[in-house]
Amino acid sequence: LNANADAAAARFDHNVQEGANSDHARSHGAGSLADYHREEGRLDESLAAFRAASRYGPYNSRYYVAQAYILNLMGRKGDAERALEEALDLDPDRPDVLVNLSKLSLERGQTGEAKRLLLNPIDEDGAR
Repeated sequence: LNANADAAAARFDHNVQEGANSDHARSHGAGSLADYHREEGRLDESLAAFRAASRYGPYNSRYYVAQAYILNLMGRKGDAERALEEALDLDPDRPDVLVNLSKLSLERGQTGEAKRLLLNPIDEDGAR
């Protein structure tokens, strides 16, 4: 059964990369493939697929949040933080991004930064 799933994933990956689909369809397909790889514990493949999803759908913060999750699992905290900052730039009202950025700040011992992220409102220019 797993071999069939792997073969389907390979075909799906090929269609996402080479297909004549719209960028929206490709980003959705790459995101679905990334979710599949993550569920199978294939973090490198999942990260690569989420990055492809971000290329095809650069304004979808979900893909950057997902990259941050994978990077954090891989122990790449700095890269995870950069992915979360990209997500925050795209969607400054996502509370999950603010919470995850504050957790990373706390892990570095930066309690003031964590507090600022959670408590400071966004001004009219979108700055924190």
